[in-house]
Amino acid sequence: MLYISVNIRLRMDGTEVTFRRSSRIRHWIRGFSIGFIISVVVSVLALLGHFRPYENPFTAVLQQVLGKKSQDLALVFITQDEYENGFKATSPLSRKRLARLIDVLAGLGARVIALDIDLSDATSQDPQFLAAVNRAAEKGIPVVIPSILSPKPSLPDSAQAYTALHPYLPETHEKTDKGDTLYQGTGLDTSLGRAVIHGGSVFTLDRDGVFRNARAFYHTDTGVIPAFPLALAGAYLGLSGPEITRALEGRHHHNIALGKEPAVNIHYGSKGKITPNFLGNYEHFERVIHVQALLDTYGSDTSSAGKTIFRDKAVLIGGVFDKNDFYPTPVGRMSGMEIIANTAQNIITGGLISHLSFWKAFGLEVLLGAVVALVFILLTPMRATLACLLLLMPVVVAVSLAAFSSALYWFDFIPTIAGVMLHGIISKIEENAHETA
Repeated sequence: MLYISVNIRLRMDGTEVTFRRSSRIRHWIRGFSIGFIISVVVSVLALLGHFRPYENPFTAVLQQVLGKKSQDLALVFITQDEYENGFKATSPLSRKRLARLIDVLAGLGARVIALDIDLSDATSQDPQFLAAVNRAAEKGIPVVIPSILSPKPSLPDSAQAYTALHPYLPETHEKTDKGDTLYQGTGLDTSLGRAVIHGGSVFTLDRDGVFRNARAFYHTDTGVIPAFPLALAGAYLGLSGPEITRALEGRHHHNIALGKEPAVNIHYGSKGKITPNFLGNYEHFERVIHVQALLDTYGSDTSSAGKTIFRDKAVLIGGVFDKNDFYPTPVGRMSGMEIIANTAQNIITGGLISHLSFWKAFGLEVLLGAVVALVFILLTPMRATLACLLLLMPVVVAVSLAAFSSALYWFDFIPTIAGVMLHGIISKIEENAHETA
């Protein structure tokens, strides 16, 4: 009897152990499946852009906390007051006044001078402007200006006339969500300017009306030309116009090596798109708001100026008097020149966002769900919950912040962890209820 009793007990204990093991495996598979399903739903919603409106305020807060500031660019704003008084509210802007500004900035030791200004109309003052460009060249300072792209010879006359005003061909126009074509162009005979570097510039908005992606280059019938921010960055890195073009022509596997060794590596997506990791608006840059005060202070004599905010920096001159040249970005509304400055600064420092592939991100989400499910199998509900809240969550938050700031990908861990944790707690309750019964 004693033998039979012990034998039955051993068999019953073995059955109980087997039951517990199979129950835990079943619970883990069920928890993993829940995490997998949640990961699929969240990842697909992110891929379709449903979370983008929530990215914008988060990005703005993150940048405010980080407090980043440009070290390589300085801005000169042509404000409404300057447009009305300095330029007499006349367009095209006075080339003579722009020439004075170039002379002053060159005298103050700027490394590069760039103009985010529409120069598409020829004027009688163009020779004075180009003379200032050549004077800057004598000091080794290149000048970057917007570029107009030539139309294809086979286009009909109507299309020729159209592309004379709009630098991008009809089939390759970039437009805002409202259908407005945005461009910069130049009608200057820049063959007279020995240090002119060209860059095309078009602002395109996402479907939700927010600017997130810039362009690194554009294809034309005569070859490839750099986008304005890349031309500005290339000039700052010591490249001439032809050298920037050769860097673009030598791009390989969606990568551009810009600059001399060690070169800055630029990774671009489809259609040459790049994603700037915005520093922020003008407050994140050294800047001058009052052009008249700058000209009055230094005039033509900059010998006693000492070190100013312009020395050895790329100086971007642009207008903020046109209300149509402002665009929503992930860190707030910005003028076109501020977007160019952010993009150029990112290129110079190698700070462009490199997007994480969908499948890698999805795999990490699924792995996270599997880990949480395993934690609830191995530990009691209380210990498992504490482990997730005190250990796993802080680690994942830190990883998410790093991924968001560098790759614009936020690991949507909260739905996955919450779903699997809830399943784990319910499973433990079911297991305890079975043991009690």
